[in-house]
Amino acid sequence: MKGLVIAYKGMGRAEDALPLQRELLDLNLAPADAVDASAKVLNGAAWSLLTIKVEDLRDPGRALGFAKRTCALAEESGSDRLWTYLDTLALAQHKTGDTAAAIETQKRALALMPEGAGPKMAERLAAYEAAMKDR
Repeated sequence: MKGLVIAYKGMGRAEDALPLQRELLDLNLAPADAVDASAKVLNGAAWSLLTIKVEDLRDPGRALGFAKRTCALAEESGSDRLWTYLDTLALAQHKTGDTAAAIETQKRALALMPEGAGPKMAERLAAYEAAMKDR
């Protein structure tokens, strides 16, 4: 199916590729709908829904639900990956219009982040803060 999507796009038939891309996304998200989905699976689903290249397929509201579940599981288990999950939650909060919560969540993620993990999270915090100032 992925090969067909690539072929359609290569032929300039993006409109024919879209239903297949939607189906592929649904197949990739199915494990996250399970009651016993792991934090890693839930976070991956949330991130996919927030960042998929085809904007028409993005679903920040659904991503927010997955991200909240992810963080709850990580908190409960004491996961050392909580900082990455909080980063996803902050993006979902921002994309659903709760930028104030996104700023606080991102600050918490940065506080938990191991040294040398990269500048992307700080850049996202700056973008959220800029968005709040623009309101």
